[in-house]
Amino acid sequence: MDLKRGERINNLRVKQAHAAGADTIATGCAYCLHMLQDSLKLLNYDDTMRVVDIASLVAESIEPPAGKK
Repeated sequence: MDLKRGERINNLRVKQAHAAGADTIATGCAYCLHMLQDSLKLLNYDDTMRVVDIASLVAESIEPPAGKK
């Protein structure tokens, strides 16, 4: 959940991922997905990073690209 004072945990995690050079943050939690997406927008990282549900990430990895079968 969220911290009551200080920096919000979702903003902290997005900053850490950005500093590490990540372009994708994966989560299995619907609450975290929305909180992290909000942080991407707030911190203006939404052009260079994305937050994806783990199930969606797995589906992306096994589905052939559009137009290729």
